[in-house]
Amino acid sequence: MHPPILADLPPDEKSQNREKRTRAGRRSKYRAVLLRSENLLSRTPAQADAFLDYLLSVGHLQEIFFHWRPALHDPDDDLILELAVAAGCRYIVSHNIRDFQGVKRWGIEALTPGRFLHRIDPTSQPPLPPSS
Repeated sequence: MHPPILADLPPDEKSQNREKRTRAGRRSKYRAVLLRSENLLSRTPAQADAFLDYLLSVGHLQEIFFHWRPALHDPDDDLILELAVAAGCRYIVSHNIRDFQGVKRWGIEALTPGRFLHRIDPTSQPPLPPSS
């Protein structure tokens, strides 16, 4: 964890520009995924855009300060693990939790989206067990 004083320092202009470019690129990728017919469910494109606006307003560009590679089977999954550790995350939420076996060593739990939603709102309907 960073000392509190560092959290109060504004990022330099170069970092701010990089973060803006990264957010714009991510937004277009996330939007494309959200607007796939199988992901829209009963939501409109305007609702998907509003969700993205919110998501990107509360997120931040996380620097990775240490590499633990190889830790998982897939280098792309290692990147997700490194980001989760650097950001102090408690959970990695993925439909492919098998890809994240072993993350408990870092104090992180891999959960499916349904299990995560039930974890943060126990009154929600629990997810169905995975089919074999």
